[in-house]
Amino acid sequence: MMALLFVYLGVMVFGIIFLCFLYRFIDNNGLPRNWPFVVMIPTLLLNIHRPHGKVAQILRRSNGTFFYRGLWFTNTSFLATSDPENVHYILSSNSSVYLKGSEWLKHFDIFGEALFNSDGEASKRHGKAFHAFFNHPQIRQSLSKVLHQRIEEALVEVLEYVCRREIVVNLQYLFARHAFDIGCIMGMGFNPGVLSIEFPENRFHKATNAAMEAAFYSYERQHYTISVWQ
Repeated sequence: MMALLFVYLGVMVFGIIFLCFLYRFIDNNGLPRNWPFVVMIPTLLLNIHRPHGKVAQILRRSNGTFFYRGLWFTNTSFLATSDPENVHYILSSNSSVYLKGSEWLKHFDIFGEALFNSDGEASKRHGKAFHAFFNHPQIRQSLSKVLHQRIEEALVEVLEYVCRREIVVNLQYLFARHAFDIGCIMGMGFNPGVLSIEFPENRFHKATNAAMEAAFYSYERQHYTISVWQ
C-alpha cells in the first residue's frame, strides 16, 4: 500500500515538473510555438481558461498581426489582426477583395442586406451612407449627449448600487444593456431602460440577444463541422 502511495506521489511530482517545463518551453516569449503534427494546439489548450488575455498578449508580441496554424485536416488556420491599417484595408479601401459570401448572408440573414451583410458596390453605398449619417454634426452632438446622460443616470448608478451591496455582476451583461438603451434612443427615440438597478426583462432585448447568439453559433458550428469533414 505504501509502495503504491509513493508511486502515486512520484507520478504527481513528475507530472507537475513536466507541465511547468512544458509550459515554459511552449510559451516561446508569449507567442504560440508551432509544433510538428499538433501545431499550436498545446498553447490553445493551456490558455483555454484565459482566451481573451492570451489573444491580446499574442497580438501585442506580434505587432498586431498573427497567423494561427490549426490542425491540417480541420482547415482551422486563420489570420488575426488588430492593426488599424490592416483593418481599414480589409473593411474599407480594398473591401471588394474580402467578400463575406453567400454562406455568411445565409447565417446572418436577420441583419438583412445592409452594411453588415453586403459586398461589393452595395457595401460601398451602405458605407458611404453610414459614414454620412454618423459624421453629421447633429448626430454627433446628439450621440455625445445621450452617452453622457446614460452613463451618469444609469451606468454609474448601477455600478454604485452593486458595489454598495457587494453584488457580483457580469460587466458584459451590463454593457450590453447599456448599448441597447443607447441604440433604442438614437434609432427610435425611446428609452427602454433595461439598464437600471431593477434589471427589468425586456422581450425585445432578450429576443435580439438570442437571435444574434443563435446566428453566431450556427455559423461557427457549421464552419467547424465542415472543416473537420474536409
